[in-house]
Amino acid sequence: MKKISMCIALLLLIMALSSPVAGAQVNLELNQQLNFNSGLEDVYWNLLQVKVTNRGTEDWQGMAVVTYSGTYKEEIFVPAGKTIEVEFYLPPFSVTTFLGDVGRRQLELVGTDGSIVKSEAIDAGSAQHGMIIGVLTTSTESFTRLTNIYNGATVVNLHQEYFTQRAFMDNFSLLVISDGQLMTLQAGQKDNLTSWVQRGGILVVGGGRGWQGNVVLIPPEILPFKPTGTREMEDVLPFSGEILAHPYVVSTGNATGEVLLSVDSVPLLVANNYGRGRVFYATLNLEDSPFTDATTQESFWRFVYESGGERLYDYQASRDNYALPQFLNLISMAGEDASFFSPTMILIGLLLYILIIGPLSYVILRRLRRWDWGWLTIPVVAIVFTVLIYATASSSRGNEYALYEINFLDVQGNKAIAESYGALFIPQRSDVSFTTAGGTVAPGRGVEVTRGATVAETILQIDNPPLWSMQRLYGERALELEGTIDLQATMGIAKVEVTVKNDTVYPLFESYVRFGRGWQTVGALAPGESKAVVLNKLGGLDMTRIYQHYNQNTRYQPYWPEELFSSTLDLLFVGFNDDVSVMNLSGVEQTTPLSIFSTGLQVREMALEEKFSIQDGWLKPLIIHPAATNVPAHMGGKMGNELYLNGNGQLDLIFPLPQNIDYTQGNYQLNLTVNGHGSTEILVYNNVQDEWEQIGMMTPGNSVSSYTLQHVEQLVQGDRLRVRLKYDGDLWLDTTRLFSVQGGVLK
Repeated sequence: MKKISMCIALLLLIMALSSPVAGAQVNLELNQQLNFNSGLEDVYWNLLQVKVTNRGTEDWQGMAVVTYSGTYKEEIFVPAGKTIEVEFYLPPFSVTTFLGDVGRRQLELVGTDGSIVKSEAIDAGSAQHGMIIGVLTTSTESFTRLTNIYNGATVVNLHQEYFTQRAFMDNFSLLVISDGQLMTLQAGQKDNLTSWVQRGGILVVGGGRGWQGNVVLIPPEILPFKPTGTREMEDVLPFSGEILAHPYVVSTGNATGEVLLSVDSVPLLVANNYGRGRVFYATLNLEDSPFTDATTQESFWRFVYESGGERLYDYQASRDNYALPQFLNLISMAGEDASFFSPTMILIGLLLYILIIGPLSYVILRRLRRWDWGWLTIPVVAIVFTVLIYATASSSRGNEYALYEINFLDVQGNKAIAESYGALFIPQRSDVSFTTAGGTVAPGRGVEVTRGATVAETILQIDNPPLWSMQRLYGERALELEGTIDLQATMGIAKVEVTVKNDTVYPLFESYVRFGRGWQTVGALAPGESKAVVLNKLGGLDMTRIYQHYNQNTRYQPYWPEELFSSTLDLLFVGFNDDVSVMNLSGVEQTTPLSIFSTGLQVREMALEEKFSIQDGWLKPLIIHPAATNVPAHMGGKMGNELYLNGNGQLDLIFPLPQNIDYTQGNYQLNLTVNGHGSTEILVYNNVQDEWEQIGMMTPGNSVSSYTLQHVEQLVQGDRLRVRLKYDGDLWLDTTRLFSVQGGVLK
């Protein structure tokens, strides 16, 4: 017995010594940062930065694993005494309602033997912040006063990894390039910057000292100024509150955009629109004199805001992801074989089974006088029906891997940012993997994502998935369209005429235009085809016609919420296509996409006839709220077309109007609908008097009010009208009808 005990003790000692962690050689320290030390974003992509420090005496190799709905894996190697960094890009939290419940959010370090060496939860935190302003500088302290101009903003220092994934860049409303020597951008990252501006971002680039480092970072096609050198100036700046004791340095060169500020014909601030965004170039260094003076700095940034900065408050609303699975299901059931699973066929099959296993079996066994055979006939009939149903279902569903996609393509110029909601059909139970190149893919439960041979390549691994299951995926990428969708509109008296030209290579089998609260059919648009429609019979959006394109037998009209077309555009065009795949999974034999192209215009971009009107509900304001400037949902939530306001606060409504209007003529009205309990004070900003003027007070029981604006020429500056609502109570603001113009006249 003693020998046996000694042998067991020796065996345990050998096992302990052979264990990879027994010698205490592995001592890993794990640190994580989510976004900007804030929580999960509900609308935008998330950046999880992981630092692994090896405090031990041996190198360590393994994997960093993130569980967030699906699984993200990254192979890592950490030398002894060193620290490595790895980034994970996670989808918006709202998308997890489509991918499946997140469950646990976990970060793990897994050894090559599969053992978990380190594990900790991902801190979801709270992302209740306003707009994010990214600044490339040695210290953000020089730009903290930006928060005085942009209420509720957060200023963060820019890092190169922020430009790696285009979708993550949507977190930023404003980017400021002050010291370009701190960073080097690759070609793909510059493309992401261009795309970010095109989608509506505001970019401010500094000049003066160190202008060369800044220009190198910016794609030349978006710069409104081409610097060639520098010169010293001694003139007093038009926005400066500082007495200049010495000369200051400005960049010299050629202005290709609009010169907003200048001294003695020397440009100081030049701007240009690019897509929905705007690029500013300041020929001064943004951290040198005169910006060392607080008053001067605030005056400059306020001028930038007044010169187009209202675009900062455009927001990207989250889509109604609960509705998308039923759309994918309808698309996946396309084809004649799917009719087998109709309610009528299922009912007939059940009745036939009941007749065979019941009355028919009874009659046959009674005539044969072999009641004991019932022990055999009943299971045989059940087995036969089971085999028949299985065989029919197999033939109906097919034996090929199939991907079904609903894709939203935001068209800007000859490119589109494509957001894809997909479901991968699994015809058999076996481990399977697929690859996709370009863009970013987020997995649902049961799917693992790892990096492929190149940075742009992604591998999806699914281990022994359930038979006939639909594995959900979400992705985003930029697509080249080899053309664009050209949209033009002219506004007259009580009518709008819209011309659409499909200049892409993709046919649209159906298309619509939405203006205000109504839709109108445009019809099919072949490549190169154009159509003109007059928006005078606006109605609803009949999605039954869209799904009958995939399955003629469907009579079901699914719920298609407006939130699926999340857009702040006044005029929205949507066209439907059936052959553009966003995810492009290699190894998938069949792909069935429903791709929705969208583009649009603001009212300010429309042409006006000599006399015109803007109907109530046509113009969407930009909503600015001190507590959350770029996501109005933070005010308390949005239900349909109503914005929830709770407590004691204020919000601004900025109405961007078309150019060249004679504001001394016409009738300009605010039409406000506020329900709930409380009071609302209505004010307009008088630019001549430089003060807010009260025009009305709404109290409980007075839910609908119209106010005719007086001396409108004093209220509009830069084609923008500013309205402020000071509220106190528990209120709902109707955002569909706020402003109208009757009898408008061009200058």
